[in-house]
Amino acid sequence: GSSVTWELAGNTAALADRGVEFDGINVGGSLTFSGATTLNLAFNASGSLVNWNDSFWTTDKTGTNGWLVYDVAGTTTNLLNLSISGTTWLDAGGNSLLPRAGRQRRLPHVRRRARAVFAHPRRHRRRVGEHHRASSEVSPRIGYNALRR
Repeated sequence: GSSVTWELAGNTAALADRGVEFDGINVGGSLTFSGATTLNLAFNASGSLVNWNDSFWTTDKTGTNGWLVYDVAGTTTNLLNLSISGTTWLDAGGNSLLPRAGRQRRLPHVRRRARAVFAHPRRHRRRVGEHHRASSEVSPRIGYNALRR
């Protein structure tokens, strides 16, 4: 199968930071995951400022608050072939995202439904309206559910 490494360099999910603080892949046509594709998440690459203890990580990052990984102009098919690699997910300080004693985290996951994304006149992109399309026709996002105490 194929693998893609996705990097997050800061404690942000803002769409304006896509391509700067986190990776994004733009697809001008349609996207087909024809075989097993693993998304390797990297939070501790050189220059990363990701810190699991930052208040950014205390709120959910799901749906349009998640990270837009693939921005697909056409349709996306065989999305069930996309998976996130299982790992300890270390931050820039070497701390693991995995739950610590007495705490519970819901780990990163691929969101199979998303809001539509349309071009914005100012170079950035904005989210408009909610479209509940079939799971094979979305722009995949990474989601994260915050620390639960």
